[in-house]
Amino acid sequence: MKQPQSVQVVVYRESAGSRQYLLLRRHRPGSEDFWQPVSGSLEDGESYADAARRELEEETGIGDPASLTEVGLVDRFAIAAAWRGLYEPHVTHNVQAAFAARVDRADVAIDPGEHNDFCWTTYDRARALVRYEPNRRAIDLVETGLAWARRRPFTLELPNGRLVLGERTLVMGVLNVTPDSFSDGGAFETVDAAVERALQLESDGADILDVGGESTRPGAASIDTAEELRRVMPVIRALSGRLRIPISIDTMRSETARAAVDAGAAIINDVSGLRFDAELAAVAAEAGTGLILMHMRGTPATMQKLPPVENILDDVTANLLESLTLAEERGVDPSRVVTDPGIGFGKTVAQNVEIVARLDAVAALDRPVLIGTSRKSFLGALTGRGPADRSHATTASVAAAVLRGAHIVRVHDVAEAVDAARVADAVLVALGPRERAELARPVR
Repeated sequence: MKQPQSVQVVVYRESAGSRQYLLLRRHRPGSEDFWQPVSGSLEDGESYADAARRELEEETGIGDPASLTEVGLVDRFAIAAAWRGLYEPHVTHNVQAAFAARVDRADVAIDPGEHNDFCWTTYDRARALVRYEPNRRAIDLVETGLAWARRRPFTLELPNGRLVLGERTLVMGVLNVTPDSFSDGGAFETVDAAVERALQLESDGADILDVGGESTRPGAASIDTAEELRRVMPVIRALSGRLRIPISIDTMRSETARAAVDAGAAIINDVSGLRFDAELAAVAAEAGTGLILMHMRGTPATMQKLPPVENILDDVTANLLESLTLAEERGVDPSRVVTDPGIGFGKTVAQNVEIVARLDAVAALDRPVLIGTSRKSFLGALTGRGPADRSHATTASVAAAVLRGAHIVRVHDVAEAVDAARVADAVLVALGPRERAELARPVR
């Protein structure tokens, strides 16, 4: 995977209750002059924040600003597919780090060899002058206040409706129609039992129902498509039209996904992140469903036998970027995609805790974040309790994940998670907008 190299710095100041933006007019030999924010490239070993400070001083003469706030990663491929043609084949992404630099007083001293002029201008005029869409998007992020949001808002369009993400935490209820899932295998194998459980989860406050027919517990053996279809399809057909909430199909197979969508499923939840069956993305694109892409190391049969990676957040974010790019290449609208860092699934206990604590690093991919901690083994390692007795530990992990920016939590015990999310959401609101985000690190 190619290392992201670009950094852009949106410099602004407050003036009479509104923001003014600093634009530079760059001159390139043989091309027209054009306006842009401060921009540059990472040098070896630099963080995005280091590069932002350096480019700010080199291009404008402005020293360390009063505040350098992370806006987020801006993926040019997610904005304009035509950009792909400008880069060599097989480069999966080219991401720019965008930073907002707030300055009170700024004496700009530009290099005439690089720039012809500069101007302080309003948002509307800056939007009109800037031609490059990622730069426009970076300015939009500052203007709309997303630089200070603790959880960015999104709207997930579904075939028959939409989900608003970020105003409150959504709860996804788990319905395993399997004989061997780690915590409730065999409990809902019959259609009647599964339907009763689904209706109970909706009554408990679930916003989404996730139906799965194949266990992904550590060491689980794979089943064939026919068996997966035999397990899930009667349940989805029985629930279609009876639930007010959307159904998600938890599968790694495009054939199963297509059948489930035809029967009424509105979301596809792929724990492999398209590594097992990339055609699954085409199913999502054709049907206009939501698509959840999760990070998993290895397979369920091998994941806990793999040696730990040195930096789990780098591994998670880099692989999710590959999954996001592959989905778009297969026609999926990026606005329909949700990311999941994959708690468990080849991580150590300490790495799972780190992911919850640093969930904002996953949110920096600029997509909604789903997290599934429910009854997982890392909670057992922390508490000494078995899967059936981890509801309190799950509730604690749900609250922690919400406070770190989770949009959706995937759980077995919905009523408890709904209460935990309501409390955590209230705390999130009371905390207010953050004044300074943690400085971003390069995604490798």
